[in-house]
Amino acid sequence: MSSKKKIPESIFDDNNKFKLIAYNFIFFAILAIILVNSLNMSGYSAGFADPAESVVSVNGYTTDETGYVYQESEDCYIVLGNADNTGALYFLTDRTYDQDIEITVNYLNGKSELTNKENKTVWKKGTTMVDIPVVNGKISGYVLHIPVGFNITELCYGIKGESKSKVGWYVGMLFLALIISALIVYIKKIRALEEKLISSVLNTFKTISENKKGLITAVIVIPATFVSGILITFICKQAGVLTFNIKTVTLILCLLYIVDLFIFARKQFIKKFEVVGTVIFLLVGTTFVIIEPTALGVSLDDETHYKNVMYVVHAIDKRASLADSKLLGDQVTVALDKTHYEGSDQRNFVNTLNTVEKNNFYYDISGEIVHTYVQVAYIPSAFGFCFAKGLNLPFNVCFKFGKFFNILFIAILLYFSMRKLKNGKLILLLVFLIPVNIYMAASYSYDHWIVAFGMLGFSYFFGERQRPDEKMSLTSKIVICASLLISIIPKPVYFPLTFIALFISDSKFNSKKEAWIYRAFVMLMAFAPLIFLLSNYIMPKSSEVVGDTRATGDINPGAQIQYVKDNISIASNMFINFLKVYLNPYTEVTNYMNLMLYNGYLNVPKWIVPTVVILGSLFSRDEEEPSKFPWWFRLGVIFEYVLIGFIVAFSMYAMFTAVGSPEIGGCQGRYMLPVLFPFLYVLTRIPAKLKFMNNTVQTIVNMLFPSIIIVLEVYYLWVNCVKLY
Repeated sequence: MSSKKKIPESIFDDNNKFKLIAYNFIFFAILAIILVNSLNMSGYSAGFADPAESVVSVNGYTTDETGYVYQESEDCYIVLGNADNTGALYFLTDRTYDQDIEITVNYLNGKSELTNKENKTVWKKGTTMVDIPVVNGKISGYVLHIPVGFNITELCYGIKGESKSKVGWYVGMLFLALIISALIVYIKKIRALEEKLISSVLNTFKTISENKKGLITAVIVIPATFVSGILITFICKQAGVLTFNIKTVTLILCLLYIVDLFIFARKQFIKKFEVVGTVIFLLVGTTFVIIEPTALGVSLDDETHYKNVMYVVHAIDKRASLADSKLLGDQVTVALDKTHYEGSDQRNFVNTLNTVEKNNFYYDISGEIVHTYVQVAYIPSAFGFCFAKGLNLPFNVCFKFGKFFNILFIAILLYFSMRKLKNGKLILLLVFLIPVNIYMAASYSYDHWIVAFGMLGFSYFFGERQRPDEKMSLTSKIVICASLLISIIPKPVYFPLTFIALFISDSKFNSKKEAWIYRAFVMLMAFAPLIFLLSNYIMPKSSEVVGDTRATGDINPGAQIQYVKDNISIASNMFINFLKVYLNPYTEVTNYMNLMLYNGYLNVPKWIVPTVVILGSLFSRDEEEPSKFPWWFRLGVIFEYVLIGFIVAFSMYAMFTAVGSPEIGGCQGRYMLPVLFPFLYVLTRIPAKLKFMNNTVQTIVNMLFPSIIIVLEVYYLWVNCVKLY
């Protein structure tokens, strides 16, 4: 029975186009309203002030190394000045109390005279932040009577900013939603895609609803596991094994739900591995998102990536939250000193971020926004952040949503990648479960974009090779070419990867002309970013010296290239010696798979992760696979691996290493992760038969190898995040 016959015919009936437009419009209209609601169109133009310069005078308090000591007198007060036109104010202190502290607030007028206005505010117990109420009129300062000891570590003033109406944006976005809805219905190919998607979703729900036993099991097991996770964590707390908080509960739940999959969905590890594999990735990835602290400086270069996300999020309003500024300002101390990892510190920091966002404190970023095509890789994070912000969720939740949508986006690509392959699906999951890979995927980064789209393109390519008797579909051609192009947009150095897609039999096409048209498009995908690579990396626009934090000394790409030309023998030996180590995951594994700066390392024996990935890849194959790889194909993939390693090393030597240096700086092992899937897939399709393989053994393999890496990652999160909380 076709998929259309399984769903209500009225949804896709040509006579009901108006109804379908209405359904589409409702969906896109809700989405449009949420996104417009995320814009910063009103609030306070704010910034952080130096407390030392803002404290005008102090009366009645004594001071010591901890700050101001309360003398239990009504005459104790502190005057905060430099507050002309202030519309909002808060300050941070470095201590907390176990009860609410009432603070009396008086105000100074424009002549610095005490007014008759008085307010009360509360310094809430357990927090380090105090909100100060403001009043209308000319205010030049605040007089605070704080009946406890305190120390102002940070001060923030806000001035009422220009309010911009959202009405025009609401109308415009709703009109756009209507246009999109109409186009979807009246353009047949787009409508066919929507019908296919809706059919798939409805049929999935129908399959679930018809599987009464499975549905009842899920309804019972999912909440029961949740309750069990909380109880287990509480019992462990009572036994003194661990503390009871959201992070420990999340860690326990991650393990329990994966055990549930092994017990209740074990048959699906053969029948529907793409489904259970995607669920496993979502569980582990979401656990990373929840457990890692709400801060920048947790992962590599995340402050740079977060800025790019911020530029996408605020492309319209051009007003970033002061919480964004706070995140970026604390990045260095988080990276170097692990601030905001400890529980109370993290909660206070989150409280600060949420209060700043709640009070609509913003700063103008119109002068620093830069838009480049690379920012397409930040769309999932930006959409997740905007979606949460549009729902008026707290800032820390918005921050987490940006990361979670990375994980969700990868999970979707991972599912379609695994579904296309007849065998070798386990390789995809294992590569994405590599500690540094899932760590970067759960961060603000574009590494996930490169790896995920590369895997999607190669999965379709290898999937077509697994079906030699079928002609290559137009969908496969488009997905292969588009995915490989999209994957290398952020980093054009990976352009040689696309050449692998050239080598497919002419028998997969209806004619030789069609085959060469396909290959021409593959070459176009490769050379488009190559032009960018040559113009921006190998041919620098300026001879000026540019500094970089990953190397010491003067960096001059032009002079560095000239040095290589003048010293071919020395440079060749340097690159050969470097690549012998860099390309070997067993010697470079700490950098390659276990390095998760600035969060920490997966401190386990070096051989474990690469061995699990390689063995899992070897066992994830079909004995009767019709399309084997010839020796020249295998040799070509090895050459690609070495070539990309050389290009990466050369670009880092030119762009980030001091001229004439005998070592290559800034060349991290994670840069080879996009090459790993095609490399592993081709080299592990060996002709030797595994006579002991059957469905039972394959089920054990599909469970065992991912579970080993997951246990290691849970251990990593425990040591580097949860124990510090």
